[in-house]
Amino acid sequence: MSKVILLTKILLKSGAMSATGGEAKKKRGLFAKLGRGAMVVFVGVCVLIVMASFGLLAYGLVGALQAVNQESLFLGLCFLIVTFLILFTAIFSAINVYYFSKDINYLLPMPFKPQQIVLAKFNVLLLTEYLLEAAFLLPCLAVYGVMTGAGALFWVYSAVVFLALPVVPLIVCCLIVMVLMSFVNLTKYRDRFQLIAGLLGIAFAIGIQFVAAGFAEVESEQAILEMMGKANEMVGMFGKIFFTIPPAAEALAFASGLRGLGSLAVLLAETGAAVLIYTVAAKALYFRGALGNSENAPSRRVDMRREMKSVRTQGVYSAYVKKEWKLLLRNPIYMMQCVLPALLMPVLFLVIFLVNPAYKDLLALAEQIAIPQSTLYAIALGFIQFFLMMNYASITAISREGQAAVMAKTFPVPYTTQCLAKLTPGFVLNVVSGALGIAMFAFLLGFSPVMAAAAAVPSLLFMMFEGAAVLLIDLKKPRLDWDSEYAVVKRNIGFLYQFLINAIAIGAIVGGAFLFSGQSYLWFALALTLLFGLLLAGVALYYRSHAERLLDNVQ
Repeated sequence: MSKVILLTKILLKSGAMSATGGEAKKKRGLFAKLGRGAMVVFVGVCVLIVMASFGLLAYGLVGALQAVNQESLFLGLCFLIVTFLILFTAIFSAINVYYFSKDINYLLPMPFKPQQIVLAKFNVLLLTEYLLEAAFLLPCLAVYGVMTGAGALFWVYSAVVFLALPVVPLIVCCLIVMVLMSFVNLTKYRDRFQLIAGLLGIAFAIGIQFVAAGFAEVESEQAILEMMGKANEMVGMFGKIFFTIPPAAEALAFASGLRGLGSLAVLLAETGAAVLIYTVAAKALYFRGALGNSENAPSRRVDMRREMKSVRTQGVYSAYVKKEWKLLLRNPIYMMQCVLPALLMPVLFLVIFLVNPAYKDLLALAEQIAIPQSTLYAIALGFIQFFLMMNYASITAISREGQAAVMAKTFPVPYTTQCLAKLTPGFVLNVVSGALGIAMFAFLLGFSPVMAAAAAVPSLLFMMFEGAAVLLIDLKKPRLDWDSEYAVVKRNIGFLYQFLINAIAIGAIVGGAFLFSGQSYLWFALALTLLFGLLLAGVALYYRSHAERLLDNVQ
């Protein structure tokens, strides 16, 4: 057990180093420390906002269930949702942690037993799932406990249930992955696997919107009772598969009596048995899959004549741009995490509005109260800035190349040209996302062509500024030592800075909406154009004067 704990700490430390830039960044000034502290506070505030949102939803649902004496159903629904969330997120991350990470090459020759390696990796996954579970389940349990007047035993049992609940669904995901990797050489086709998995995730997210819209249409009491009956049946059905859900719900619903204690004992016994079964099964499956799937891609014969015929002379800038596009589009992780969110977010928002039955009521209300044009203009620009947050092409432009970025320093090409080429894909994606956003609001709110053009001009300037600013962040703190492409995206703290830049821009737009509330939106557009133009000029001058110094950080 001591080796499992030690290996877990090592894996967690390596992941933390990958997220913060490694040991090379130990020497930090006061400004850098203050910036890091501010980002920690900012992230904490964002998490609290998310938890508060779930708490408000739980408050409304528990109140509705209390009216019909069915508040205990809330616990089963919460645990079922947590189980589905873990199944959905862990099935993708488990295969990366167990098989697609570079640490396998170092762990396999070491004197660790198979069960020690799989348990350590399982612990890393479990800790990650605890963070996801905490964001959703903690506010729900807190609201339920307060509204039902639960005693002290409820809170003690809640802590035990919180720790035990994710174990079984995570074990199911890990065993599925190990069986697949033992009998199917998925590593050869890892790109296709990750692409299909990502597309399924997008389809799942879109499906949730339609299901949520269906719930929003329920108004009558009879329909609510029918929905509760279906929810109870669903909890019972999936409770037979994920057998820890019923005892977990009973332990909290009857925490004040012996039935609650007995259910808690059943939960712990079932969880312990599942861990033992997982350890035995993983011992037989893991090394077989890890050793049998060591290739990264199917072998193919290279036709040199054909390759030479495809070579064409072209400009340096265009060649670099093509290289960046190939890296983004041919790697499924980069395409799913850096490209598709920027393109699909406007589409998802349009789907949300169209399938929501309250959409027409909102439009009618907007017409009745005669919302000022400057306010509508600010709403559209604010949503466009939000869409820009989903574009991660520029913030990872240096890091996603890994050690190849160091070699690029030796190329006889001005580094400003290389940076401009790296900015191009992100700018193109921003333009497409912004155009989709403007088209969406022109369709929903009836924008005139003049207002659409007035929204496009400052947006284009901000797109160029934002891309250059976030690339500058990646240049100053590149993450070149990563164990998988997954870490470049998921463990990149630079996303927080990008979020902060866009959040400040949204704040400026909201402030401008109040400042120009009694004037034409064209004056508002002119002010934003001047502001974003000055910011773009400033960051461009910084690049020209510090290009050589920025190269020193890429190492």
